[in-house]
Amino acid sequence: MVRIAALVGDIFFIAKIGEMAKQCNSPIEFAAEEKAFLEKIRLSKPDFVVVDLNAKDIGILQLPSKIKSISPRTEVTGFLAHVQTDLKQQAEEAGYKVYTRSKFFEELSNILKNLSASSR
Repeated sequence: MVRIAALVGDIFFIAKIGEMAKQCNSPIEFAAEEKAFLEKIRLSKPDFVVVDLNAKDIGILQLPSKIKSISPRTEVTGFLAHVQTDLKQQAEEAGYKVYTRSKFFEELSNILKNLSASSR
């Protein structure tokens, strides 16, 4: 079982991520703002964190270091539009494993299964 925390505000993405987590029997907590998100990470120490890199009013590029200071073994992943090549590079340098939105949703169940298998 993989514990997940997600910083996502878009209802469509919340529904898709929530459904895939449910299918993989992975508990998930959602937040739409940074302070609440970091508190959820402090409390639950998730195995996997997913961030919508287009979230508004959040220090996206500083977030991985904040997460790692709370939960060092947590995998930090972000997704964005395929045309955002500059943001992709910056996010990777900041510590995210970055996917385009379409690739992220295509791969999410495999990512969760692989994390689950490696945590056993």
